[in-house]
Amino acid sequence: MKHHPKDYFLSVNAGLAVVLRVFLLTLFGLLCHVNFASAQSVSQADVISSASGNVIEIVEGDYIYFQGIEPPDRGWEAASHPNIDHTNKTGQHRGEYRSMVGRFYFDRAAVGDGLLGIHTIGTRGNFTVSVNGVEIFRNFADVTDKKNSWYRPFLVPVPDSALKTDVNEVIVHSFSRKSVGIGRLLIGPNSSLQNIYQSRYFWHITAPTAASLAMLVIGLLFLVFWIAQRHEIELLWLSIASILWFARNHQYFSGEIPINTGTYVAITFLSSYFATVAATAFYFYFIQLRHRKLIVSTMLFFGCLITLIHFGIIRPPSNPYMSASSFYLYAGTLIVVITVSTVALRDLFRNRELQRRLIGLGVVMCMPLVTIHDVTMLFRHLGDGHATYLGVFGGPTFAMVFTIAFGIRVLKAFTDLGKSNQVLETSMSKVRAELLESEANRQELVVSQTLTSERARLMQEMHDGIGSNLITALAVAQQQKHPRTSIDVLRRALGDLKLTVDSLEPVEGDLVALLGNLRHRMARDMADAGVSCKWEVEECQSLPWLDAANALHVLRIHNEAIGNVLSHSNADEMRIGCVEHELDGVRGILTYVKDNGDGFALDDVTNGKGLLNMKARAHSLHGALFFESEPGMGTSISLWLPYVREEIRKIDPQL
Repeated sequence: MKHHPKDYFLSVNAGLAVVLRVFLLTLFGLLCHVNFASAQSVSQADVISSASGNVIEIVEGDYIYFQGIEPPDRGWEAASHPNIDHTNKTGQHRGEYRSMVGRFYFDRAAVGDGLLGIHTIGTRGNFTVSVNGVEIFRNFADVTDKKNSWYRPFLVPVPDSALKTDVNEVIVHSFSRKSVGIGRLLIGPNSSLQNIYQSRYFWHITAPTAASLAMLVIGLLFLVFWIAQRHEIELLWLSIASILWFARNHQYFSGEIPINTGTYVAITFLSSYFATVAATAFYFYFIQLRHRKLIVSTMLFFGCLITLIHFGIIRPPSNPYMSASSFYLYAGTLIVVITVSTVALRDLFRNRELQRRLIGLGVVMCMPLVTIHDVTMLFRHLGDGHATYLGVFGGPTFAMVFTIAFGIRVLKAFTDLGKSNQVLETSMSKVRAELLESEANRQELVVSQTLTSERARLMQEMHDGIGSNLITALAVAQQQKHPRTSIDVLRRALGDLKLTVDSLEPVEGDLVALLGNLRHRMARDMADAGVSCKWEVEECQSLPWLDAANALHVLRIHNEAIGNVLSHSNADEMRIGCVEHELDGVRGILTYVKDNGDGFALDDVTNGKGLLNMKARAHSLHGALFFESEPGMGTSISLWLPYVREEIRKIDPQL
């Protein structure tokens, strides 16, 4: 059969059409395959080399952010990683869940052989980790669990059965009633990630836990000390600061939220400012800063405003960068830090006391550095797992420094007590030597009179309080161990003992210094009695004859006068003064103790034992004692002492 050329041409065209159709279908399939492969391309990541193989750190991924727990089917958006959300993007109401899901791809060949792991830190709330659709980890047992995971590292081993040989998909689902987000994400050999995980776990969990618990113990210990020593108000501030710092640091190392989430967030948030204020108050009270009460009260008032703003009771103008309460808290904390650091820096150069310099150095070095570092890390990373905050160690560091400073103070107190005992022993040895010498020469009349006078003086001092108070204090405190009574009696005994020691120490005739020591000794009794003291002292010359025995007479007279004011006058103000004064043409010094109390009729107490003892002591000093008092007009007791004792005979030849 013979074919026509036209038929041949048609058959060739049909064949070419078939070939072209096959080519186009093949090309379309390849394009579809390429598009599919590109959809499964690996996520952008940084490579970290290690001995066990490469570790990749995800720096970009696909995210979907939604309200509720179950993720929707669409809405993925590419974004950089880590991805932390601190705002209410979905506008959910209080108590509702919100979620963030991150999707990442990695090539199995890019991370080496062996067991793989996924290390994450900074991932918020409750979260799950899935590989190729298989869930391999969750940090909760029930969706209602309140997990505190934002600062806690996690290392998740990846089973080989869940992996593919080429591109693998990792999905992290974070959900919470507060902020959500996915923090730093590392994928690589489990052995390499183990070292990173252990290091992070130590600095983020183990060390903060130990430091915070130690700080809490210190705070409770100082609280017990303050209960025993209520006048040491700085102990109370130190205790409050330690407890508040523990509350603030709890969010760093605790894996669970033990109370209502909103209450927990408020406590950890606000305690940061109030702990700083309490530490500042301790330092200001420790160095006795002027206007410290006003400064501390102002800081506390500002803290109350921050609290009201945080709970929405007060609504100031909004801030475009952070919430109003966060803005005012960080600003207020920064102001407090700058204030206390400036004061500490000034005191560091002005004061040479070891404990004050130690605390000042701790404030200057630690508080600004910790605050600046943590604020910088906060704004740079927003808690995404790249930062290790130093504030968690700041509170324990301050507590330790303050504890060392108080230890130095206690050691100094024991040292001073030892020196006082040594001075007392020396004085008693001197008295015993004098008594032995008097005993050897008692046959002589002058020596016999001296011995009699000395015995009378010692008996009088024993009667006035030293012997009886000391014996009673030792018996009660050391043998019967009475709690409060023993302490009060011991204090009185030690006060009398120190008064005697002060009289035995050389004062070089300085009456002002002698009275100043007495005022210092009795300052606590004045404060307990609610009596304020005005110090009205003018510059006076020294008294050459003011030796130890005469100094004791002067101290006893003024001690009796001050004691009468505190015990009987019902006064709220006392004036202690010293001024040069001439009496009948003889130059001398007039000291006085005046109060604004009830007063009394002089005739009613003229023959009182205390008054007679004061007159006898003034007579021994070759001085003059004056009493002025009227009912309702207060009382004034004045002691005049001559510069030269022989000139007093011009006034009274019988002296």
